[in-house]
Amino acid sequence: MNLRHLVFVAALVSVPAGALAKSQAPSPSAELRKQAAAANDAGHPDEAAKLFGQAYSVDPDPTLLFDQAQAYEKANDLDDAIATYKKFLDAKGTNPDQVKQAALSMSALQAKQSQAAADKQKAALQQAEDEKQEAELQREAEITSAQQEKAALVQKIQTQQQPSRPSLVPGVVVLGVGAGAVALGAVFGIQSNDKVSEFNSTFDRTQRPQLRDQAQSRAHAADACFAVGAVAGGVGTFLLIRALTDSPPPASTPTAVLLDRGAAVAWSGSW
Repeated sequence: MNLRHLVFVAALVSVPAGALAKSQAPSPSAELRKQAAAANDAGHPDEAAKLFGQAYSVDPDPTLLFDQAQAYEKANDLDDAIATYKKFLDAKGTNPDQVKQAALSMSALQAKQSQAAADKQKAALQQAEDEKQEAELQREAEITSAQQEKAALVQKIQTQQQPSRPSLVPGVVVLGVGAGAVALGAVFGIQSNDKVSEFNSTFDRTQRPQLRDQAQSRAHAADACFAVGAVAGGVGTFLLIRALTDSPPPASTPTAVLLDRGAAVAWSGSW
């Protein structure tokens, strides 16, 4: 071994260890890529997409855009996935296989996006139709309720306006009073006739005036009772007819008339 070889070996041995360690340390982009892959495998595609985007900002490798678009797709973020696929397809230095897969994925996502928009529009139309039908049902219910209230009010008014059937009791009571008055008048009439007979059969000048006065007073009492009986009979008959026929009362008024030898009842008005 000559001197040059010894110097070269010594130079290799004297390389700083820190410089060698620095050349072996991973780059920031690689570390972010590793974290993104771990997040994606753990079921957090949204976090993975964010980390892939950070890695691409450090190292503009188109593969990172492809990975980021797939993470967005896995997270069902259609808008960001389509936009990132488009950005990947517009980039330079892309992998042909990834380009083909990105084009197919973007086409499928666009179709899915269109279908989602159509479903959303259909749901909105269905909701509007349901709200319209509900409003119509509500309006019909309000109309039905108003008609029922109106019918109930009309029935209530008709019930209030319908006159109640008169009772038979007042007519019977008044007729009873009239019958009693007539009977009492008959008693007074008999007594008056008896006094008249006594007056005609006696010649005692002291008794004749008393008998005459007694006969006249009883005759007047009989006439008054007959008049009361006649009025009561007419009123009672009227009340009974009204109660039995349930018809409005006639515009008439019974009037008792006292005569010199008896009584009478007169009716005035229209029937």
